[in-house]
Amino acid sequence: MTLLTRSQTKAMDRKAGESLLAYEERLAAFIQEANDRAAAAAKERNRLEQEEEAKRQKEEQDRLRQEEADLQAAAEHRSRQRERLFTRETVIGNEAAHWVEVTSADGAPETEKGLSALAQVSHDLVATCALQQEEILHLQQTVDQMLARL
Repeated sequence: MTLLTRSQTKAMDRKAGESLLAYEERLAAFIQEANDRAAAAAKERNRLEQEEEAKRQKEEQDRLRQEEADLQAAAEHRSRQRERLFTRETVIGNEAAHWVEVTSADGAPETEKGLSALAQVSHDLVATCALQQEEILHLQQTVDQMLARL
């Protein structure tokens, strides 16, 4: 609370010739004006606090929406990668099977046999990745279900 100086409180002194009733009415008006100013200041502080709170809540909602959008985008990206991997695994598997057929003949050159073996190894690696992606997807779905329960 601010202390008032004598020059600030001089208006509260009783004036010469002023009746006691008029003096009390003037003081009551002075006090009412001070109370009104204090109430207006409190109302303004409250309004500013509410605006700040609304702003904070909006920022939090925006942040949560952005996080959700980021998670959704990441999930879609993983899904596209998984689909590409599964497609490539099928293509590589078919190509490897073709090379195995071609090189199964006794007269196949060593180069073709080497390419066949390389294709088979590549297929095995991609098939392993595809299997791991399926396991990751299953684990992600399990985690999502558990989080939904919480």
